[in-house]
Amino acid sequence: RIIDVSRAAASELGFTSHGLTRVSVAVLGREQVAEAAPDQDKAVAAPAPINLFAWLQQSQADEPAN
Repeated sequence: RIIDVSRAAASELGFTSHGLTRVSVAVLGREQVAEAAPDQDKAVAAPAPINLFAWLQQSQADEPAN
């Protein structure tokens, strides 16, 4: 399978300069998920919104008008 990850995740996994790597995926039980969950008392920055169509908009901007 192919799993697309963010740059931050790739950095955490240590393969930002490789582009691709092999990883192991494990299924966690409910108790393990609860243990791994971040502390609710700590402030966590919300992810920044992304524009999924930015590449399309840029390619259209590069094309000459009809």
